[in-house]
Amino acid sequence: MNTSPLALLGGQPLLSSPGPHFTWPPMTERDREAVAEQLTTAVSIPDRSGIIADLEDALASWLGVRHVVTTCTGTAALHSMYAAAGIGSGDEVITPALTFHATATPLFHLGAHPVLADVDEDGRLDLRDAGAGSPPAPRRSSRSTSGACRRTWTP
Repeated sequence: MNTSPLALLGGQPLLSSPGPHFTWPPMTERDREAVAEQLTTAVSIPDRSGIIADLEDALASWLGVRHVVTTCTGTAALHSMYAAAGIGSGDEVITPALTFHATATPLFHLGAHPVLADVDEDGRLDLRDAGAGSPPAPRRSSRSTSGACRRTWTP
C-alpha cells in the first residue's frame, strides 16, 4: 500500500512531463481517412446503407443476432428499446433512483411513468425496494440493460 502524500498535498508527483497526458477519443490515421472518405460520400445517412449498414451488419455478426439498430445517443437507444418492448401509455417502469435522467426521459415521451427505486451497495437496482409500498405484485416485469423493469398491474 502506498502511504506517501498526494502531490496536491506536497508529495512527489508521479508525472513530471507537461500535459495533456490523455486525449479522447484516440485517433489513428485510418480513422481520419475513414471520416474523410465518408464526407465525400454523404454527411447524413437517412437510410440503412453505406457505412451504417456495414457497422450494423458487423455488430450483428459479432453479437450473433439477426438485427442491430444503431442510434445517435444512449437516450435514443433507450427510447427505441422501450418502444420495442411495447412500453406505452399508463405503464409503470421501475428505474433506479441513482441514474442519469435519460433512463426515465424516454418513458415520458411514450406516456409511461417511471417509478424510482433504490440501488443496492453495488449500484444495481434493488428489486426489494422497487416493490415496497406499491400496489400488488407485478403480473409481468422485464429488465433492460439500463436497469429498468416494466410492471403491469393485475386488475
